[in-house]
Amino acid sequence: MSEDSATGRSLSNLPFVQELKAGKIILNPYVQIGYQHIGANMSIPISSDTATPVGQLQVGTVDVSLKNFDFWSGTVGINVVAAPFTWFSSYTGFAPHIFQLSGQLPISLGPLSAPPEFEMTATNFQFWTVQSGAGYEFKKGYSILGGFMWSQMIVEFEDPRTASGPIQNQTIRGDALVKIGVPFIGVQAMQQGYYRAALMYSPVAWSQGALDFRSSQQTLVDLNYSMYQPGQFWAVSLEYYFPFPPPVMISMWFNGSLINIRGTSDLEFTSAGPAAFRTKDVLITNTQYLLGGGVTFGLAF
Repeated sequence: MSEDSATGRSLSNLPFVQELKAGKIILNPYVQIGYQHIGANMSIPISSDTATPVGQLQVGTVDVSLKNFDFWSGTVGINVVAAPFTWFSSYTGFAPHIFQLSGQLPISLGPLSAPPEFEMTATNFQFWTVQSGAGYEFKKGYSILGGFMWSQMIVEFEDPRTASGPIQNQTIRGDALVKIGVPFIGVQAMQQGYYRAALMYSPVAWSQGALDFRSSQQTLVDLNYSMYQPGQFWAVSLEYYFPFPPPVMISMWFNGSLINIRGTSDLEFTSAGPAAFRTKDVLITNTQYLLGGGVTFGLAF
């Protein structure tokens, strides 16, 4: 349910790199500090039921989204330039904070059922992104890019409630694990010493994960959704360079990305007593977008 956009920072045509690179390799380590907003929604249109030792378990359409999903982020990365090629790699982490999960979870099992509309508070949040790739400058100021991005989010949910207040069963807990992989290609344009702009695309973005809700009541114990389906990925990266003398590099950056995944997924749920579980292929939609910006500090030597 969430990801950092691929940046594809290929710096082989910065002005002072052009001057220094004759017959040698240029290293460009950097750090980025920024603020990023992520929107995420997952919809699982399910209509299923199964007999359990304590009654009939029914699950309707599940639809969840994340609120206040805004984070400070930090990135460390490096570019290695050996003209006309550039290799780039970076690691991004997000500072944890409290945010809300909201949506519909219509689960019915006897007198102790989950309310259709709910909210929960996120705790123990972890989110990181790794990307790596290469660029080739086929014409002065223009490059083609290719690489891979991987992200993982782990979060737990507690304090179940509705708009009218806490629900009766306060033992309900949830957790989510979402992994996203994106092999991407792209193009980049750069005006020496002024700006860099890149556009990335992938037709085979995929996600894998689980969304679990549990209760200590002798009713529903575990409700699990695993996602394995391809999707579309688009990302744009813009950067403006300030006129600092070499080897110092300082810039402002902006990233935006969109991922839309639709396909079949395994649904599995387990109830108390003798295990009653079922796996079913269902059509799900997992949509995410990211908008962010910040400052980059780097060196080139």
